Amino acid sequence: MLRRLCGRIFPAFAVVASTVLISDAADSAPPQCPRMFEKIDVDVDIDPGVVRYDNGRSLIEVSRMAGLPTSVGARPARHAAGLTRSAYEQKFMVDVASVDVGGGWQCADIRKVWAHIRFTALDVFIAREYKPGSCAYTKVREHEDNHVKISREALMRHRPNFERALRRIVAQIGPIRARSGDEAANIAADRIEKRLQPVFSAFEKSLRESNAVFDSPAEYMRLHKSCSKW
Repeated sequence: MLRRLCGRIFPAFAVVASTVLISDAADSAPPQCPRMFEKIDVDVDIDPGVVRYDNGRSLIEVSRMAGLPTSVGARPARHAAGLTRSAYEQKFMVDVASVDVGGGWQCADIRKVWAHIRFTALDVFIAREYKPGSCAYTKVREHEDNHVKISREALMRHRPNFERALRRIVAQIGPIRARSGDEAANIAADRIEKRLQPVFSAFEKSLRESNAVFDSPAEYMRLHKSCSKW
């Protein structure tokens, strides 16, 4: 059994091919490939990421990062005292077993898929006008920490969706006819990546909506009233 990294690089994909060399056919026509594995192992790992705090940017800079108007005359109430920005990535490793059936063809099937989904960034920005220890800083940080919590909970909440979708997708893929184990693994990875896009789009939509619900007028009013000085 030969295990090797496929030569092609996929964004968000690492692909591993395993090849079992059993040569017994000489026909050059593409063979019909039977399913090798009735059960495909799927492992989904979730990483909540690390929170980083930044208190070095001005109120104007944080507001610009939040996409709010900062021109002369812009209302102070429209300035952003804090902001949380997040980014995530998904990586997959596809383990494919392939059998040489002669004539330059191989039959391949997915044996296992590992998925690793993590927040690569959870960055909390608090305007430098609000010093650590002050009421304003404390309340802004509490608000932004709630955004971090919402984002992490959304990721964990969607883990079963990721796993169910991945199991369904890999069960529908293959067996694959290809000229090599690497080519088969690349084909499998391409198909998984494409079919998972709607699942991640749904996660991103849920993430935006959950955070938007928290940023309600009532929450902003509560935040404003919690300190006497801003």
